[in-house]
Amino acid sequence: MLDNFFRICMPYCIKIKEDNSIIVLNREYVPIGFNHKHWMHHFDKNIDINSNLPIKTKYKNFSEKLLESIADPNDAGAIIRDEKNKISEVYLYNDATNPTSNIKDNNCWNIYFEKIKKLSSFKIGE
Repeated sequence: MLDNFFRICMPYCIKIKEDNSIIVLNREYVPIGFNHKHWMHHFDKNIDINSNLPIKTKYKNFSEKLLESIADPNDAGAIIRDEKNKISEVYLYNDATNPTSNIKDNNCWNIYFEKIKKLSSFKIGE
């Protein structure tokens, strides 16, 4: 349920589109900042997103190596590959490693913020 800042505004999943643009999704699988599941049907993985909403972005030097480095290492399903074996989705945490569920375990927060630091260094590109 979209009931707090972390679930609405912080990255949970990164989807990589065929054109190598990315969409960052919150915990309810809608783009960061969207606060209602009403939008979810617009972002189904089977629908190519061609809307006017500025939700896709391409970044310079955004690589599969980076995506692998931010995937949750404790979750075998943290990296989803398409039929061409290209990464199509990456999950930064799961229920067991969610920093807000593990308040006493600062390591979950540290690991999550290290991933955010890596993502923060990328600049818009083609």
